[in-house]
Amino acid sequence: MSYLSPALVRKGLELTLKSLKLDYIDLFLIHWPTGLKLSEGVLFPKDASGNLLYSDVDFCETWTVECHPYLNQSKLLKYCKSNNIVLVGYSPLGSSPDPKWFNPNNPILLNDPELRKIGEKHNKTAAQVALRYQIQRDVVIIPKSFNPGRMKQNKEIFDFQLTDEEMKAIDGINKNCRYVIVKQLIDHPKYPFHEEY
Repeated sequence: MSYLSPALVRKGLELTLKSLKLDYIDLFLIHWPTGLKLSEGVLFPKDASGNLLYSDVDFCETWTVECHPYLNQSKLLKYCKSNNIVLVGYSPLGSSPDPKWFNPNNPILLNDPELRKIGEKHNKTAAQVALRYQIQRDVVIIPKSFNPGRMKQNKEIFDFQLTDEEMKAIDGINKNCRYVIVKQLIDHPKYPFHEEY
């Protein structure tokens, strides 16, 4: 849905509720919420008098960002944890180069020697190590694959544990390398990727 500006968020939410045939949802995700101020209260339930049911409306429950070992978002993760916000990581395996959306000059995460070395020790793939790393950091991950074999492998990350030393080693490969750049929007005044996060 493209109801991203503050004036259209309520309309987008109402259309979603109507489509789902619901009066209420627990979590409403907004992709690229340009300029939305949560204090406007558009996302929060109200009582019969129209008063917000929550007195503290300046909060969000989740924050979805690109997050993988080459862009580990450790500063943002620390902030989220201290504010009871769940960090959700998209592109947790990096991404294949597609010049429309992704920076084709970035290194391929799953070829990283450290991930492969740790994977060999645990009889796991580099992808499984990258996913396990995020799970142990309490990051919710959204791996994407159309390959049934890889989908199965992506679920097989709960039968091993990375050591503290391995976690530190993976922390050490952070390159602040962003795969998702959406270059067609790079000159937009609210383009989010000029910021650290």
